[in-house]
Amino acid sequence: MTDTPDALAWKVRRLARAIENNWHASQVRAISESIMRDVESSDA
Repeated sequence: MTDTPDALAWKVRRLARAIENNWHASQVRAISESIMRDVESSDA
């Protein structure tokens, strides 16, 4: 997982900003996939 819960929260806020500002789908997808990797690795 990310180094701290704050790092994951930062990614989630960045994703929200990306969606709000209509960023390109590939950018939104990259952030989403990064978050999912962090969450999945914390479940292991």
